Formats: sequence, C-alpha cells, structure tokens
Amino acid sequence: MAELPTNCTSDVWQSLGCLKHVTNITLTGSLPDLPDSWAANESFPVLEVMNFSTSSLAGSLPPAWASTTAFPDLKVLDFSSTQLSGTLPVTWGQPAVFGALAELHLAQVSITGVLPSEWGDVPGAFPSLSTLDISGSSLTGTLPSWSHAGSFPALQYLTLGGSITGSLPDAWGHNGSFPALKFLTITNTSLSGRLPDAWGSPTAFQELLSMTIDNSSLTASLPTTWLAAESFPILQQLALTDLNPDAVTTSDLRSEAVNESGNISSTAQRLPGPFCGSQGPSGVLPCGTWPQLRYLDIVNCSTVGSIPVSLSDSFPALETLDLSSNQITGAIPTSWPPGLLSLDLSGNQMTGSMPSSWPPGLEILYLSSNQITGSMPSSWPPGLLSLHLDNNNLTGTLPAGLSREGNSSLVQLFLHNNQLTGPLPPTWTFRDLNYFTVLNNNLTGTIPAEWAQPDAMPMLTYLYIGVNRLTGTLPPLPPQLQSLITGANQLTGTLPSQWPSQLVSAQLGVNRHNGSLPAALASLPHLQMLMLTENMLTGQIPEGWSAPGAFPELFSLQCRENLLSGLLPDSWGSQSAFQLLQILDLSGNDLSGVLPDSWGSQGAFPALQSLTLEDTAVAGVIPESWTSEDGFPQLQALSLDYTYLNGSVPSFHNPQLEFLSLGGCAFTSDLHALWNSTAPLSVISIANNPLSGTLPDLPLALTTLSFLDASNNSLQGTVPLSWLRAGSFLSHVSYLNVGKTWVKSLSEESWRQQLCLNQEFYSPDVTGLQIAQLPSVLRSLLAQQLGDQRGKNVFTDDVSFKQRFSQSENANYFASFLQHGHNQLIAVPSICANSGQVRVTGLPLDSLD
Repeated sequence: MAELPTNCTSDVWQSLGCLKHVTNITLTGSLPDLPDSWAANESFPVLEVMNFSTSSLAGSLPPAWASTTAFPDLKVLDFSSTQLSGTLPVTWGQPAVFGALAELHLAQVSITGVLPSEWGDVPGAFPSLSTLDISGSSLTGTLPSWSHAGSFPALQYLTLGGSITGSLPDAWGHNGSFPALKFLTITNTSLSGRLPDAWGSPTAFQELLSMTIDNSSLTASLPTTWLAAESFPILQQLALTDLNPDAVTTSDLRSEAVNESGNISSTAQRLPGPFCGSQGPSGVLPCGTWPQLRYLDIVNCSTVGSIPVSLSDSFPALETLDLSSNQITGAIPTSWPPGLLSLDLSGNQMTGSMPSSWPPGLEILYLSSNQITGSMPSSWPPGLLSLHLDNNNLTGTLPAGLSREGNSSLVQLFLHNNQLTGPLPPTWTFRDLNYFTVLNNNLTGTIPAEWAQPDAMPMLTYLYIGVNRLTGTLPPLPPQLQSLITGANQLTGTLPSQWPSQLVSAQLGVNRHNGSLPAALASLPHLQMLMLTENMLTGQIPEGWSAPGAFPELFSLQCRENLLSGLLPDSWGSQSAFQLLQILDLSGNDLSGVLPDSWGSQGAFPALQSLTLEDTAVAGVIPESWTSEDGFPQLQALSLDYTYLNGSVPSFHNPQLEFLSLGGCAFTSDLHALWNSTAPLSVISIANNPLSGTLPDLPLALTTLSFLDASNNSLQGTVPLSWLRAGSFLSHVSYLNVGKTWVKSLSEESWRQQLCLNQEFYSPDVTGLQIAQLPSVLRSLLAQQLGDQRGKNVFTDDVSFKQRFSQSENANYFASFLQHGHNQLIAVPSICANSGQVRVTGLPLDSLD
C-alpha cells in the first residue's frame, strides 16, 4: 500500500478527501454517512462533480461542508434517489459557500424540514446555481419568500415537490427575484390558495419559458395580471394539471378586464385561461395574449364554459393545446392557431358536429369522450398521425375515401363506442396504421380480406372490431397483427389454419364459429391470450397443444361454452406443457371422464392461477394430487361446480388456493375433511350437494375464510355455539349460508344467529314471557315473522305494530298476539333450517358467552 499523505487516514471512506487532483466522484452501492472531514482545508481543490444518484447513500447532509475552502470548484452535486434523511443545512446558504455550484439535485430523497429561507435571502448565496431540484422530497412547511433582490441570480431550472403547504409566495414576483429563471415546475405538493397576482408583474419572470403546476390544491384560475401584454413576455409553455376543482366556480371566476372603451368591466369567467371572447349569457374570459406561447395545458381543473372562437388571436404561436378532462361545453371552434400540431379536447361535454377543416399541420387530434354527433368527415390534415373520436355519438358510415384524401399517414384511429353503421371499407389502405379500433358500434358486412394484402395495412398491429354485427368468416389477417378482437359479432365458419406469426392476443368469443380447434395456434411463438368462448366449436381438446414447444408464452386459454367433447388429455399434465399458463377455462362443454391425476403432479401447470371446469360431465373423485401441497403451486381459484364429481370432499393444501367452488355436484360426505384444509381459503361454495353430517365444531379452523355457502344440503344438528365466540370461526366470516333460506350477512347485527340458537322460538307455542326477555332487536325480527295463517291481516305491513312489538316489555302484550287463533311464528324454523325436512336445532340464549 502506498504511503498516504500526512493528512490522510487508513480509512478509505474518510481518505477520499486526500485525492487532491480528482475532478469527478461517482459512487454506487451502499455507502456510509458523508464524512465531515471531506470539508477539511483543501481536501478537494479541483473537484467539479460529486454524483451519488446511483448509490444507496444514507445519513444526512453535513453542515460542516459549509466552508468557503471545502469545494471551491464544485459545479454538480447530485444526491437524487439516495436514502438521505435529516434536514437541509441552513449553513449551506452562507455567502461564498458553494460559490461555483451550478447544479444541486435532491429529487426523491427523504429529507424533511423546511426549505431554508437563508438559501435565497442572504446576498451572495449560491451565486452560480442554475439548477435546483427538490421534487419528490419530504419537505414540509411553507415556501420561503426569498425576497432579496439578488436571490439566485443564475437559477434557470427550479423544480419543487413534497408536502409543502401554504401558498405560492407573492415575493417571488417582485423585481429582481429569479432574474434568470426559465423553467419552473411545482408538482405533487400540498400548496393551496390562488395563483399570485404579483407573478404577473411586468418585471417578474422576464426570462420564463415554461411553467408547470400540477397535483396540488391551488386554484386553476389565472389572475388578470398574468394576462397583461407585458407579463411573461417569452413564455412558451403553461401547464396547469390536477388543480383544485372547487375553485373553478362562477363566483370565484369573476375578474375585471378592460373593455374597448377603457372601462373596467366584470365578466363571469368560465375558463381559467387567457382567452378572449365576446360577452354572452355563458360568460366570457378576460382578454389577453401571449404571442410566444407554444404549449398550453389546462387539464383536470373542472374548467367550464365554451372555447372562444378568437383563440387563434390570443395564441398565434400555439403548437400544443390540452384542455382534456374538464367540463367544457359548446361546439368545436372552426378556427385554430395556424401552427397547431396537437389538440386534446377529450373528456369534456362538447356537442355538435366536427368541423370540416383543421390546421394544415395538425398531427394529433383527441376528441374522445364528448357528446359529438354527426358523421365522420373524410378529409383531414395530410400529416395527421393520431385521430381519437371514440366515446361520442357519431353516426353514419366509415368514409370509404378516408385513406385516399391524404390521410395515409394515420398511425392511430380510435372510433370505438359510437353509433357508426355500414361496412368496413375494403378499399382502405394505410401504410402506417398501427392501431385501429371500432369496437361497440353497429357495423355490418364482412371483414375485408383485402386488408391482408401487403400494400393495404402492412403495419397494422392492433385490430379491434368486436361488439358489432359483422358476419361471414374470419379472413386472412394483416401480416404484422399482434392483437385481434372480433368477439360479440355474428361471425361463422371454421377458424383459419394460418395466423400472423407475431400474434399475441386473439379474442374471438361470442360468435358462431364451428369446426375443431386449429392445431396451428399452438405453434404461434408469442401468443399469450386465446379467447374462444361462446362459439360452436366441436371435437376433442387437441393433445398436440401440450407438445414440447407448443404455446411457449400462453398465459390465458378460455374455451368455455362450446361443444367440445371427449376427455381431459393426460398429456396436458406434462412438465413441458403450459409452463406460463395462468388461466384455463374449459367450462360449459361436453367434456367427460375423470380429472387427470397428471394435472396435479409435481411440475405440471407451474403458473396456473385459475382453473374452471364447471358445467361439464366430468365425474369421479377429486384426485389427491390436485389437493396436495405440490399440486398446482400457484392456483388461487378452482371452480368445479355442476359436474358429476362425487365421493368425499377432501381437504385442500394448495399453498395459494383462496377460492373453492364445488356447488351442484354429487359429494356425499360430511365437511370435516374440508375443515382440516391448510390452504388459505377465503371463499368456499359447496351448496346443492347431498352432503350429510353436522357442521364441524372446529372454531379455529379455516382462519382465512370470509365466505361460506353450504346451503341446500342434508346437514343436521346444531349451529355450533363455538362459532359465535369472540376470535373463533364467525369472527372473520362476512357471509354465511348454511340453510335452505337462511342467509346471514355478518356485517349486520348478530340477531339472526342468536335467534337460531334459541330452540324455544322454533315452535308457535312460545310464551309472551319468553319474548319479553329478548332484546328489542330480536323482538323486531319476530314482529316481521308474525303473520296471518290465512293470508289476511299481515302484520309485517303494519309499522305501528312493529314498533309496539319491538319497544314493549309487557309479557301479556306479546301473549295476546301469540294466542290469536290466526297468528303464529312463521318462517323462524326456515331461517335456521338446512333443508326442507331437517331442522338445525340450537341452544338457549342464556347459554351464550
């Protein structure tokens, strides 16, 4: 080891301060606290960059680093995404400390406390700082005024975030504050109040190019001072997103503007923006213009009103306008800034039809989720890349000439959830179209085979044409297709034998396809989802689908409600088959035979999470391999309802199994084995079986259960008293049904269980004294069960009777009703019965703990 300088120690971390010629320190991995010794006299005389952003640096920022000789040439100090804690050292804002520092990055750290006022109020603090990023921090308190005329003289980029409260400081708009600031971003804070009037001062933010304020409780209304001709003279981007919606009301948005005669006029401002509009019943917006503004975003601010027609006069240089997710009404203007490239008006309440002309250079147009009517124009700007017209009320047909009118550059075309009619145009040719969706319309006709031609739609990747009334067969598909939805149409015929090699998802359900399952599907190397539900497919389940190399990426296979027959293939339990499959649904077919033991063998279906075989003719017992700790290691839901499975209900030990449904089968055992399950079962449905025996008196079993339906069986005996004790079975069950008509939601009071544990009330000869001893909530239940045996004078409709019966404590009062010849306790036995023949009996109320 070389001899260290005299001021160095053998501790490597401490001794980094001896590297007097190093200019850049970038450290990774887990690091200890920052040493105070690094600030020793002339430790880093030429160091320019200190970067810890890729490390796990912990500890706090050392106040001792506030030395005028510690880091004389340090320009970049980056602590982003480290594990720093503590507070920001006040001493770092002393004059001449970090005099050369140009960038200070503290984003996404756990530093707490306040942003020191001394950092901006002391003359000479951070004289060279151009970038300050404290976004995503845990800072609290209010923003400092930083009102000194020379605050941050070189600061160009300021990004703030965290739990900062209070309002935006007026002082930041005073003369001389932030003289060089170009980019201001304030995001994810707890700030509130209005945007400061002072920020619109003619001497404030003269160099500001971009202002972004989002996700806070600040109001979205722009002060009128911001709209003066001298304000923000070179501002190019303004983004106000997810601000306080309560602020944008008619009363809050009144502001004064100068009219043509020079007088002050008060107008009901409806849009929080610097738009000009003529007076009218819906109110107008204060006049103002930002000639340099290129990007304007006012998103999710509950903005109301209509868009003024003079928008192009207010923002002649505007390139991007995003007013999405507001409450804007009225028609779409016909005049826009000539250089507009991107327009997003989605998620509003705009009405009327679409204009016939748009800015010639428009590339992105989002009009989704409005109330636009009329037909779809055939002519659009020649360079349009993305057109979103979905979730409106458009009618008419798809323009056959859309691709011939200079729109061949389209990449995205969204038309779903409208009322479009007519056919899919076979003449469409879009060389760049990647995404086309026209789901949920009223289209008819066939799917054009021409679309698969090499020069038609060679780049089409997503084709969503489901939920229409299309007919015919499924033709050859575009060669680059990755995702296909044709479900919920009226398609017929067999499925193709050839498919696009890049296909990832095919959803073809709810049609009338027939024939067998194509073997070619198994050879698709990227197929992840195959949905063939509710068709008329026949034949057996292909054993070849489990061959080595078949479906290498498939995670969902759904073939329910078809006419498939035969056995469940043993080969599907091979350790090489379906290695990524998570969802398998073969229910509602004519499948028969037994459950293959191989399916539950170790290594089979290693990723399967949901298995549904309900409503099939599968018979026999549940194999032991299916219920063992090694069987289906990831299985969370198993549904075998309405099959011919029989024998004993086993205990389940699958480590992830939460949902078990065995209703409508032929199980004849009791429930004791099931109660010994170690699987984390949350839902058990085992209704409509010929199960016998008693309800297991095992109150500490099935500790994760929240739903149990064992109704319509042949169970006998009592509802175990131990189920009701604190901390036992029913303490974590939210739904319980163990009778033919007894359904108990435990989110209500426990009167129903208490009633069923009182044997005296099962017969109509209960005495008035016994009722008088019941709590009023139980008497309310009995009042609902008293009725006229002949169907007349039903007391359940007599509110006053119910009230008197619930509130009185006079035994003779109750006896007078019980002795009435035409009244008796009815339906109480059925509440506690498990079947029409066998009654579940109980215990007296006073035996409860």
